[in-house]
This record gives sequence, C-alpha cells and structure tokens, in this order.
Amino acid sequence: MKKKPYRKEFYSGITVTILLLGLILWMGSLKKQQDVDILLFGDSVIGINHTSVKIPELLEQKLGKTVYNAAFGGSSLSAGTTKSASYTEESISFVHLAEALCAGDFSTQESDLASSRDRVVNNENFLKILRGLKTVDLSQVSVIVIEHGVNDFNSERPLDNLENPYDICSFGGALRYSIEILQKNYPNIQIVLVSPAYFYLQKTDMDCYSIDYGYGTMEAYVDLEKEIAEVYGLPFIDMLHSLPIHLENIYVYTEDGMHLTEEGFKLYGDYLAQQLKEELQ
Repeated sequence: MKKKPYRKEFYSGITVTILLLGLILWMGSLKKQQDVDILLFGDSVIGINHTSVKIPELLEQKLGKTVYNAAFGGSSLSAGTTKSASYTEESISFVHLAEALCAGDFSTQESDLASSRDRVVNNENFLKILRGLKTVDLSQVSVIVIEHGVNDFNSERPLDNLENPYDICSFGGALRYSIEILQKNYPNIQIVLVSPAYFYLQKTDMDCYSIDYGYGTMEAYVDLEKEIAEVYGLPFIDMLHSLPIHLENIYVYTEDGMHLTEEGFKLYGDYLAQQLKEELQ
C-alpha cells in the first residue's frame, strides 16, 4: 500500500497548534496585577455601603494613595468553633484571610462563598472582592489596615486564652497569630489596627459599654487590641474613644445603632484618613 504523504508534517502541525493554543489559554488566564498602596480589611463598617460616601474613595482623596477594600460585612477577626446563621462563612474571618494572603491561595474562600447558603452572605459581591484581592500586587502594598472586633464581640468569641496566646478562636490569639504571619511573609508592609466605634444594640436596648457576654464589655476588647498593638509596635487608631459618637447622637451617625449613615461615613472616614496620614508620615 502506498504510504500517505505529509503524515509527519501533519502531526507536527497538530502539535504546534496544541502548544500555541495552550500558551494562549495560559496567557489569558493570567490576571492583570493591581498596584495598590493600602489594603483595607474589616467588616461592614468599612465595607461597601449604599451612601454616596465610600471609605476607600475618601481615603484615596485625602491620602493620595490607591486603596483596595477587602472588607466583608458580617465577618470577624477570630475563627469560630461553631457556625452561626448570623455570620458569614468562617473562611473569610480575617485570621483565615491572612493565611490565604500569605499562601497566595484563596480557593477555600471562593469554594465556600460559591456554595454558601448563609442568608447574610452577598455571594456575588464577596466573590468579586476575593477575585480582585487575588490580583493585588503585594510587593506594591505599603499598608494593611485591620478594622475588626464588633462581630467577634457580638458572636461571643472569647477575649483571650491565657493558656494559648495564639488560639485563633479567641480575639487576642487570632490577632497575634495574624500579625505574626503577615510580618513574617510581608516584613515591609505596615500593619495598622483600627478599633470598633461606639455602637448600640437595638435588640438588647444596651450599648457597647454595658453589654457583657462573659468576657467584658467592648472596651475590654479595645483595650486588649491596644495592648497587642503596643507589643508589636503597631499604630493603633482608637475609634471607640475618639469618634464623637454616643447614645445621644447615635441615629445621626448610624442607621440602626451600628451601621453608619452618610454623616457617619464622613465622620469616620475623615478621622481615619487624618490618623493614617499622621501615623504613616
């Protein structure tokens, strides 16, 4: 039987085509890196809101820095031992986000959010935040701001564990652990801690100075955060004692005793920008 011509050339052409196609797909999968100066982590206080005032935009205007908002409403700093319907997936607690940031792998968070049935998880928005976070060029980041504590307090997470200072299920342990892994992996990034602001819980008719779930009032959490900041030599911005928000004006600056109004965002954002400017000079 007569041998078919060009067989070798035919298969060589297929191989080259496959390799080129693979290269194109690989290049297409690469995501453009974002140059960001400041990474914001926190809860709904600095998360996306529906007013005309956005904390990241205000900071950019005041500081002349690029800011990426990686705040997840309802999230805590510490890891919970049980799942509560009132809070988001545990994998977006800051302690686990810090681990993911250091590993460069957010697959657990993406998987959890994609399959979440938690009624408070804004899947589409949260996934968008995660996907954007993956593209941030960490070599260009100069500051990580951590604003947490309200959800740790209200979900009754332990204040600290004297037997294990790195217990990530306690507020203090999770904070120490997160700081140390971030400093180890990104020694050139400045970490700034921001305390919760004053709040009032309508369902209990009590404010953060009077509610105590067994570990002290909100002030105990803020005091511990300040103490840890001093140990690690980190800037600490005390929103609880510094912002002029109190029971008499709570509904001027918040919608429900906790979540900020437009006036509240202006007050909060202006003060945060001022403090960051002073701390980062």
